[in-house]
Amino acid sequence: MTDLMVARKLKSRTGCAVEEAIMHRTPELEKALAKILPESSLLSNSDEIPWHALEELFEIMLSISRVGISVATKVLHKKRPGLIPILDSVLQSYLRAVDSIPDLTNAKLAIEFVRSYKKDLDANADSLRRMRAELKDGGLYLSECRLLDIFLWAYSGTYIPPFRKANLVV
Repeated sequence: MTDLMVARKLKSRTGCAVEEAIMHRTPELEKALAKILPESSLLSNSDEIPWHALEELFEIMLSISRVGISVATKVLHKKRPGLIPILDSVLQSYLRAVDSIPDLTNAKLAIEFVRSYKKDLDANADSLRRMRAELKDGGLYLSECRLLDIFLWAYSGTYIPPFRKANLVV
């Protein structure tokens, strides 16, 4: 599964055993993914988003030993990039800081993170759509989810954005 290789490149820190466990669950994952259209978007109206199917997908992924929300979303984002953001620890911390996210079981917690993320996505939809179109014209294809991931990550305070590193005096 090339998506696992992509997840590895995204620093999901998966090991061979975890990747094999994910591969073993591929038939279940593909069955759950079939319930979610490839063009599904988190920018859709909330009642048009296949929340139950998404939760089922998260349940399968998160039932795999040593797969948390970070790894699950890094792998699943490549399958449904318009619907599933990459919710690494930086974004999870951000979402907890800006929204009241209750402590829930993994799949339900993942859904709450996605619902919270959707609020930011909706609030910035016009800018993200324009940016996506401009990047696409330049040959770079990123979903609005991925663009927002990048912005939230860059401005999280966890890391110094590359454009600010140039201004640092060493």
